[in-house]
Amino acid sequence: MIVATILIAGYYGFHNAGDDAVLHGIITSLRRYDPTVHCRVLSNQPRHTRALFRIPAYDRWNPWTIIRQLKKADMLVMGGGGLLQDVTSPRSILYYLGVVQMAKWLDKPVVFYAQGFGPVRRPLSKWLIRRTLNDIDLITVRDEGSRDDFLRTGVTRPPLLVTADPAMAIDTSLVDAEMGRAILERHRVPASRVAVVSVREWPTAKVPYKRIFAEGLKRLIEGGWHVVFLPMQHPKDLRPSREIARHLGPAATVIETPLTVFDILNVIKAADMVVGMRLHSLILAALLSVPAVAFSYDQKIERFSRRVGIPCAGSTQAADEETFIHTLLSCSEHLDEARAAMMPGTKQMQQLALETARRTIEILHNRGKA
Repeated sequence: MIVATILIAGYYGFHNAGDDAVLHGIITSLRRYDPTVHCRVLSNQPRHTRALFRIPAYDRWNPWTIIRQLKKADMLVMGGGGLLQDVTSPRSILYYLGVVQMAKWLDKPVVFYAQGFGPVRRPLSKWLIRRTLNDIDLITVRDEGSRDDFLRTGVTRPPLLVTADPAMAIDTSLVDAEMGRAILERHRVPASRVAVVSVREWPTAKVPYKRIFAEGLKRLIEGGWHVVFLPMQHPKDLRPSREIARHLGPAATVIETPLTVFDILNVIKAADMVVGMRLHSLILAALLSVPAVAFSYDQKIERFSRRVGIPCAGSTQAADEETFIHTLLSCSEHLDEARAAMMPGTKQMQQLALETARRTIEILHNRGKA
């Protein structure tokens, strides 16, 4: 029997739990439709990725390594997440499209897997996206806004399908709330109602969002809650977590040590509510049926929240204490209703995430027969 190999490229090996959740979802869902498939990944820290996921991982920065692995692979999967953006620099787009172009030169099928889009502002970036992606096998996007952005950029030839973030395909049967509770106990979190909070820095914010978080979380604490700050990208998220926690006293805990994505899944499962800026804190909350409140710094947060039925309490561009506090307290006082509101959208997105894997394996097998 011939065993196929898929090379996965994305933002891996940067200690970002959200991207690790994406990779975990891609690997497990692909294996669901072909248990024999071999997955390999390009990573910023191959040794760390190899140990975490128990799959071969290779240096994402070495062009000769990339070419060697592409030659050995039967398919390139790009994703997931928002790989195509040029706000900070055009380097990200040049890198990812460069890997795609190498795969095309080697006549490998290419799938863009549950991608977000943008922001893309430079005309050259848009031209490169158009020129490169109109000749690949499949593009799936994580929301309708991303699909519209691809179309506006001129990407029209490959099938362009709206799906869901790959993390929605994670098998939750192995997630253990008791293990999450044990992690919380090691950090001296009492056995009370727990709100897991995920915040990040956002230098261009037009509102004092850290102060708004502090005031809202104080009200939760007054109601008997304990607040746990869970950095999704370590150590970047530590600073804003500490800044807010400083105003909350002993009823707030910052998890200072880096956790794996598997630990984070367990901690969120053990929580009673999630308050999240980071997209994947909200995705994992929905996946695990934990009521959540969103706070947006990017359109992807609002797009996901709308699809799954999570209330958004404001954004870094427009927010006020009154609305934030009202949204937090409303969720905390009606947990069962909040959980029920998420269920239809979550189930639909789980099915879509699995459908992306099915289509990818179908392309892989069809190419193998050609």
